[in-house]
Amino acid sequence: MYISTYDAEDNSELINEELLLDETIEFFYYLSEKEGSFLTIKNLDRTVIQLMWVNNNTWLVDIPLKPSLNKTHVSLQKYADYDGCIEAVKASYNNIVIHHLYKVSIMEETLDDVINDTSQRCEIRLVE
Repeated sequence: MYISTYDAEDNSELINEELLLDETIEFFYYLSEKEGSFLTIKNLDRTVIQLMWVNNNTWLVDIPLKPSLNKTHVSLQKYADYDGCIEAVKASYNNIVIHHLYKVSIMEETLDDVINDTSQRCEIRLVE
């Protein structure tokens, strides 16, 4: 897996480093909880999972999907606390299902717009 991070507190970044699961968890653990901080994981088939700080132990888990034929940009998203983010990181490394994601047409709506619509909820297994 290839990892990119940005820490908004000290303006530091790591770009496309190949890391093991434990190393990735450690990088996430030390990211500041400040707007703009994120961790991105990209596997060999270019599937991406992003963790972006939102507020008070809340992170946005975002999995952008490849655009459809009609150029709709859809992401699978959910809010997660620190432990939920660690579960998502482990899932991306170990081919485990990520639960409680919502389909969000990112050019038309936000996660907050669809969060109460349970028909949008889905699950994904990330495969390397």
